[in-house]
Amino acid sequence: MHIAAATKLRILAIPTAMILAGPIASAAELPAYLQGIVGTSTSSAGEVATKNILQLNTSMFDLYADAGLTSERTSWPSTR
Repeated sequence: MHIAAATKLRILAIPTAMILAGPIASAAELPAYLQGIVGTSTSSAGEVATKNILQLNTSMFDLYADAGLTSERTSWPSTR
């Protein structure tokens, strides 16, 4: 199977860009002027998990409410 030269260049460009941008895109060191804005936040794994579950519940209830409204609008009239 023959791969065009442009495709080969694209395939090689992605890992090259990742290698070159790796050290530059490191978020471990923030400039001093951003330290005051960002600050440091330490949360335990349990706190993060609890917040994730609460957000999931909120999102799912919103989804259920939207689905309920859609089914009310599209359901057949009852024969009673």
